[in-house]
Amino acid sequence: SVPAWDAIATFIGGFPLMLVIIAWSAILSILFNEVKMAMGASFVLVLLSYIMNFASFITPDWEWMGRVTPYGYYSFGDFIFGEWDAWGDMGVLLALFAILMFVAMYLFDRKELPT
Repeated sequence: SVPAWDAIATFIGGFPLMLVIIAWSAILSILFNEVKMAMGASFVLVLLSYIMNFASFITPDWEWMGRVTPYGYYSFGDFIFGEWDAWGDMGVLLALFAILMFVAMYLFDRKELPT
């Protein structure tokens, strides 16, 4: 049985990861003028990141892949078993979110909107 707090902490701990996904999706929606194209590119980026993170567990030669994806900084299993203490990883995700959102706002300010 998993304690209720550990299950809740899993979702709270995943929030910075979701923020990063939202931020890169915002950048893609600014770069592509078509909604379907931006959604597709965002989906491919999420899927590719997840696959790269999963591949990092297969062999030690591919461990570096886990550190170049946001999923490598979120370990849901540690939350579930009450062993999570990676505040630095959460800080990396929040910093990445801030940087990506700054880029998105910068790109949006420079974009000419059709009237």
